[in-house]
Amino acid sequence: MHAHVKTGLGITVIIIVALMAGMFIWYSQKNYTINYVHTNPPITKQKACTEEAKICPDGSAVGRTGPDCEFAPCPEMTGIADKISILAPAADSIISSPVIVSGRARGTWFFEGDFPVEVYDLNDKLLGQGYASFVPSAEEPEWMTEDFINFSGSIKFSNTSAVLGYILFKKDNPSDLRELDEEFELPVRFSADNASEETLSWRSYENKNFGFSLGFPESWKGYIATEDSQSGNKNVCFNFKDGRMPFCIFYVRVMPQSEWDDVVKKTGYVKITEDEGNVYLCSGCCGQGDTTGGGQFDQFQQERCKEVGKILETFELLVDKG
Repeated sequence: MHAHVKTGLGITVIIIVALMAGMFIWYSQKNYTINYVHTNPPITKQKACTEEAKICPDGSAVGRTGPDCEFAPCPEMTGIADKISILAPAADSIISSPVIVSGRARGTWFFEGDFPVEVYDLNDKLLGQGYASFVPSAEEPEWMTEDFINFSGSIKFSNTSAVLGYILFKKDNPSDLRELDEEFELPVRFSADNASEETLSWRSYENKNFGFSLGFPESWKGYIATEDSQSGNKNVCFNFKDGRMPFCIFYVRVMPQSEWDDVVKKTGYVKITEDEGNVYLCSGCCGQGDTTGGGQFDQFQQERCKEVGKILETFELLVDKG
């Protein structure tokens, strides 16, 4: 009987040991499986964005992007929203002559594929003017559209000692309706290379009655300046006597802004600046074009005529105008 008891006890012990070993193996495998599952990150799928496009104020388009399919940001714009966007030069950048301008504008900003661009210093003195022109492409072959199209231009301007100024982008308005005029001023800085010390040695002309001054080179020694205020117009004629034909080489005229609006398109008129409702302009400014007195000037007068552009660079308004 004792033998049977020992045998039964041994079998019981073996069974208990076997059960404990089995439980240990099962528990170890369970823990391993749980740890394995938690060490794998969840898998996410990239959402497919729709092919929609958003039109930006400068006329360009941006699509949806990123995990949330949001529209990409529009390019930073300088100009008038929904009308003209200036790409170059950047605002407050340093420029020198000639300055290259480019960007995009609606076709309604142009006339015959062009629009005026002018360069001024901060005293509103005109330093140079020209035109920006439509740049055709396969996608945009015509300027006569209400959509945005590319433009580019090269504007020459005179030397200046000014540090700050602006470029004026003007809508070309061929009508007589001034309320349709639009323009945008882009602030710029002038390169030190554009400063000129040459004019400092020139002889000065001052007209307190009309409120401006000019500088003349030594080659103009002996010139005469004749004032005329008849019919409400203020004119100063600059010429030479000395037995020469009494033709004015150029005029400086002062007229109200309202009159200038009527003659702005007239050939031979060059706007110098404006102040307090008056426009200062040069009439017959042969040095601003290809003409040299219409063939009426002798050789000496033609040479002086070529210097008019340089003389106008020295134009300044007087603080106390008569």
